[in-house]
Amino acid sequence: MTYGRFDHENKEYVIHNPATPTPWINYIGQKSYAGFISATAGGYSWYKDPRWARVLRYRYNSIPMDRPGRYIYIRDRETGEYFSPSWQPVQKIDKYECRHGLGYTKIRGEYKGISCSTQYFVPLDDDCEIWYATIKNESSVTRKIDTFSFAEFAFYHVEADQQDVDWVQQSGKGWLEDGVIHFSMHFRLWGTTYFSSSEPHTSFDISLEEFIGKYRGESNPIAVEKGRCSDSVVSRGNGVGAFCHSFELAPGEEKSIAYVLGYRPHGSENTILSSAERWRNMANCRDAKKALDSFWSQYIDKIQINTPDGDVNNFVNVWNQYQCKTTFNWSRFVSMYQLGIGRGIGFRDGCQDCLGIMHTDPDSAAVFLRKLLRNQFKAGNAYHQYYPLTGTGDHGEAKKGEGYSDDHLWLIITVSQYLKECGKWEFLDEVIPFADDTTGATVYEHLKRAINFTAGDSGVNGLPRIRFADWNDSINIGRGVNNDASSVWTAFLFAYVLREFARLVELKQGAEDAENYRKMYTEISEKIRAVAWEGDRFVRAFKNDGQPIGSKTCERGQIYLNAQTWAILSGVASAQEGAALMDFTDSQLNTEVGLMLHTPPYDKYDDVIGGASSYPPGAKENGGIFCHTNPWAMIAETILGRGDRSYKYYCQIHPAKMSSQDRFEIEPYVYAQNILGKHHPKFGLGRNSWLSGTAAWNLVAITQYILGIRPDYKGIVIDPCIPGEWTSFSLIRIFRGKRLNITVHNPDHVFKGVKQIIVNGINQNNNFIRFEDLKDYDDIVVQMG
Repeated sequence: MTYGRFDHENKEYVIHNPATPTPWINYIGQKSYAGFISATAGGYSWYKDPRWARVLRYRYNSIPMDRPGRYIYIRDRETGEYFSPSWQPVQKIDKYECRHGLGYTKIRGEYKGISCSTQYFVPLDDDCEIWYATIKNESSVTRKIDTFSFAEFAFYHVEADQQDVDWVQQSGKGWLEDGVIHFSMHFRLWGTTYFSSSEPHTSFDISLEEFIGKYRGESNPIAVEKGRCSDSVVSRGNGVGAFCHSFELAPGEEKSIAYVLGYRPHGSENTILSSAERWRNMANCRDAKKALDSFWSQYIDKIQINTPDGDVNNFVNVWNQYQCKTTFNWSRFVSMYQLGIGRGIGFRDGCQDCLGIMHTDPDSAAVFLRKLLRNQFKAGNAYHQYYPLTGTGDHGEAKKGEGYSDDHLWLIITVSQYLKECGKWEFLDEVIPFADDTTGATVYEHLKRAINFTAGDSGVNGLPRIRFADWNDSINIGRGVNNDASSVWTAFLFAYVLREFARLVELKQGAEDAENYRKMYTEISEKIRAVAWEGDRFVRAFKNDGQPIGSKTCERGQIYLNAQTWAILSGVASAQEGAALMDFTDSQLNTEVGLMLHTPPYDKYDDVIGGASSYPPGAKENGGIFCHTNPWAMIAETILGRGDRSYKYYCQIHPAKMSSQDRFEIEPYVYAQNILGKHHPKFGLGRNSWLSGTAAWNLVAITQYILGIRPDYKGIVIDPCIPGEWTSFSLIRIFRGKRLNITVHNPDHVFKGVKQIIVNGINQNNNFIRFEDLKDYDDIVVQMG
């Protein structure tokens, strides 16, 4: 069964069947006020931090699922019948359509001749959300109509909201003032949620209990059945934003109502009324939506491609960029799968998420990098995550003294990419405090300390200690402060970083300073090859007792994907070894929907391995398809010059190319974090959509390595590695304010190789174009061969 389709012209995904296998959601808002909304209006909102400033309540893993949400009820006053145009929660409707767009969702429903279309979005310049509802009489007779809004307020500290019902309900207070519903705590130290509408109301409720009624639910509120709210306020208990409006519509007539839901922190409550009054003006709402559309149009126009594959074009031009921005905003913090409580903004996650927005918004990436650098210790290592409202960091699941082996190393990759994209070398000279030293140091010194920390933190076989974990959070062989288990993968990452940092140092300080890092690169490469190369694969890690994992000698987990791909990304494996290595990897790990993380999966819990073995075979880190890792295989194959295989890997995990939406279950317009592997009974089922490093790395893989348009410190590299069947492709790329119109011809149907590049009519000597040779508008013609 199919549940929807892409509307390419309007850049929307259109859902025509509300009973999707899982809630298919969209995000609204940016880094301040934000939320997510499903195709049936489920979801919630928060202010800056979903842990400390939750605005709306949501019940995860509940029955019925995807409740509550941002609901509107439409009631026929003469018959007493009512429905919700979002299908949920009443689940009674004749016609239905949801359109998820860039930063907004529009849901239209019709029942017995009355329709309602509602646009939900967050304006760019206010900490609130707008529900712009238009009710229309589609019948041939005059209709008397009552409408009811529903927004269930949360207590701001979400852990208390879900765990301390007594205190939270004793503390709640809700009142109506100047036509605005206010909800807060009695002493208002947590701030205030507010809800208002553009039309005078006939009645209202702020008490959730009074609106719903005893032993009822969102599907049959007593206020809607009676046709009137009870004008309740809250002196204790749960709060709701419920307004009733009553009016008549002649045949074909329509009426629009704008609702505003927002939040003000303690001390700025005096701006609530001005916000409510602003959004009571319908023209202001329409102008705000136009501004939002303009923002997203400008955001995605920095790269636009035209290849023979329409799905590739659609994702690169619209949906992949959109997901990258959302993931950059919220890391792995808050989604349908992360509850916005215990997991903040990840350090390694945030570094990688920057890669997905660097081409279009390097300034925001720089702002974010400064926050991450503040969570690095003066020794060079870093917190594993931090919370955006407080700025405080912690070590995640690791105990004090354990930490993670890789977090700090990602800084070098991200900062170097920032420099390549915008050329702002002065960033390296900024002084940023450390988490444990407010004096701080330059960004350049921060990067050096990150490298020095790993260089001085060796374990078994002289490789970097894995500590609590490396990129794979579920390989926990290094638990305990005196555990010397080592990570071959972190060693590859270290080698990659050293090679990149040597280039950066040479440009900043000169060849002599860079030589030290090149020497370190050679040393770690030789160590890896001496202890981890088995002739057909690289070992993944070594336990504290020296025994390997990811080895042919292991009963389970004999080959791990990341150890093979990063051997090529880091340059440790030769081209000949790399080709054989990836052939073997393909034969062992590939499936029709992506490369598995390892095989064979663990069939029982192993206390030394830890988390990976706690999942059933084929799930998540136990032999599942962790989509985040698949772009690294794509990049590895482009380095080897094998465009067909790289493109195959790209297509395998592409959400829009999945053979069955019922099998895949999650949204077809964004990437998943993971797909169940072939050893699982539900092989092919996807989960953890939206907030995943898959988004950024897929955009990097397709644009910089398959299409081959790669920014560099002094200019831009053009080095495509494409499927042999492609005869040409073109793209527009904005690079440091220059507009590059690039056309690539492939008359000989090769995978890789540039025969000629002509820039503005002038033949180039190689495939690197210096920035100083570019004009404001550049025509670049490439011939492969």
